[in-house]
Amino acid sequence: MTTTNKQQKHDKLKPIVDDILKYGDLLLVANKGVGKTNALMQLARAFRLQENTRVVIVETFPKWCNEFDELPFVFVNDSDVVTTDTFLELNEEDYFVRTSRDYVIRRGSEFTEALSQTDILFTLALEDTDRISFFIASLVYSFYRKNYLTAYKYGLDAIDQHVVFICEESQNLFDASIISKRTFNKLRKMFSETRNLKIHFVLATQRLVDINTKIRGRTRLMIGRVNVDDYDLKIRRILRHKKHKSDILSLPIDQFLYVPQDRIVPFDLFKQKGKPYLLSTKPETETKPSWFQRWIYNRELINNDREKQKTV
Repeated sequence: MTTTNKQQKHDKLKPIVDDILKYGDLLLVANKGVGKTNALMQLARAFRLQENTRVVIVETFPKWCNEFDELPFVFVNDSDVVTTDTFLELNEEDYFVRTSRDYVIRRGSEFTEALSQTDILFTLALEDTDRISFFIASLVYSFYRKNYLTAYKYGLDAIDQHVVFICEESQNLFDASIISKRTFNKLRKMFSETRNLKIHFVLATQRLVDINTKIRGRTRLMIGRVNVDDYDLKIRRILRHKKHKSDILSLPIDQFLYVPQDRIVPFDLFKQKGKPYLLSTKPETETKPSWFQRWIYNRELINNDREKQKTV
């Protein structure tokens, strides 16, 4: 591909990237199989090309860690987020029962190192939605608190970097009906203030109605081909003054309507540049280890441990 073609692709997305960095957040809505992940990968690459911009990607299915560009990633095991306290409060008069649950995140030094990287990918193997939302909320809070204190001490102009969180299954993060009320309220408070602190969210979901109204009402919308019921319930009313309102139900794959600018944006097929690598096994050369090489390495460690145990 020539330099001119690469620049044209970058220029095509730059108005969207600039718009998000200026006004806040993006919610991408489309059916499964119409190119949401491809579009998010192209946007993530475009954000990484911006000066003074960091990208934090969170996935719950191991796709980005195999198919995105070269960057460090961390695999979060199910055992890394554990319950710390569960207790019952009983009101003896009417037998009301309330359960309270807290979590703690292990491997703190590794995650702290991960957050110091320019760009980072977290692949979550957590098995329930509440712990997924807690982990992501903890990541957001680490940047939120840092930028908040910087703004408090030196003013907003002292925040010299944008931080962009990219989360594909955003209903795991912003659906009050499936995550704990305390976690959702914490996220909601941060979400209402993060734009001023140069923290942004790029989210995706299959159905607009799956995202809480307090969240989706504050995002810029990008819409691909959607279900008829989602169109009838919400999207038709949102697009009633847009010239492309009738195109949503028949948009081709990899084409989306960017609602604020009322234009159809085609996304080219994402072509990987390099390969993500485990942060703890960063190679010294430019050649990154494949997943098979990492698997062989882990198997050798296990076999060596077994041999040691037999010797003992």
